[in-house]
Order: sequence, then C-alpha cells, then structure tokens
Amino acid sequence: SSLLVPAWYRGVSLRMQTMGQMKVQYQRRNKLGGNFLEDDYGQNGVLNYLLQVRPNALMTASQLLEQIEFRKIFYGNAYVYVERGLDGMPQSLWLCTGGNYVLGEDGYSLTYQTPRGVVSVEAPSSDVLHFKNVFLSDDMTTGLPLIRYALKSLQISGTADDQSLKDMAKGGRFKLFVREDAPQVMNY
Repeated sequence: SSLLVPAWYRGVSLRMQTMGQMKVQYQRRNKLGGNFLEDDYGQNGVLNYLLQVRPNALMTASQLLEQIEFRKIFYGNAYVYVERGLDGMPQSLWLCTGGNYVLGEDGYSLTYQTPRGVVSVEAPSSDVLHFKNVFLSDDMTTGLPLIRYALKSLQISGTADDQSLKDMAKGGRFKLFVREDAPQVMNY
C-alpha cells in the first residue's frame, strides 16, 4: 500500500532524474595501486564514451543511469552487459531486464533487449557491470530492494517495540535469578 503514496513516486522520480545527470567514469589505479587515474585510452576510453554519451542504439547515457537507479530501488540490483566486438573492444552497454549472479561460476545469467530482439547470455564477471543497492543481502553479493529492506527493518523495529510493550505491561519488572552457592576455591 505504501507504493500508492504519491510522495514515494515523486521521491523515486527525483532520485532517478538526479542520478541520470551524474557523470560515470571508468578509472584505474596507478601502478603502485594507490590513487585512481582517468583512463581515456584504448578499451577504457571506449568504455568511458559508452558510459557518458551513447551506451547503445536504444538509449542515451542519462536514460541508462536513470534506469539503473530504478532497478536498484525496485529490484536491488541493476546489471549492464558489456557487448564486445571480435577485437575484444566494448561496442555497447545493454541494461539487462533480467539477470542473476551464478554462484560458483563467477558469472551471470542475463537477458536484455536489443533492436534485434531479446537476447539471453551467460557472461563472465568481466563483461558485467553490477550496480547494487546500498542495502545488501546477508552474503553481500546482491542488493536488496528498498521496500524489502524497509519491511525487514520495520519488522525488527516492531519486534523490539512489542517486547518493550510486554515489559511495560508487567510494570517494567524483570526476574533475576541469583545462586546462593558458596564460591569454589580452586587448588592448583
């Protein structure tokens, strides 16, 4: 029922529009493994162009980022498949409409829409950009949808509130058991 509230829709819309205006940039660490550096050459330069200008034939970079934010909020995860040419260079970034991480194989099972139709692919982790929600699952591999996290938090809060009400109904008293045995002396 909380999804029917116009404020929820407005908040999601504002967040999507704001994130759509952000500039995403692929960076790499310097040779010593320290600070991040801009990398606009070769494969990384192509990846930056795809992230910042035109990821694929169906959407602009801002539309892609808006949809990534939408999927993070409602599904917990957004997957973007990096389609490569025969030379290994990135050609397109496709927002996946379905996907999941395959445990043990270090890869993903993905589905995405192209002008040629719906495509399903098994992809290694190196060809997938996985955007997780800030609220993570217990195993830290996937994000949680915002509504599921809120429900989980409210249940925990509700349980704590329920326990507090029970304690107050008893006058706030609790029982403490004390043993009256003499302390034991240990001989070494």
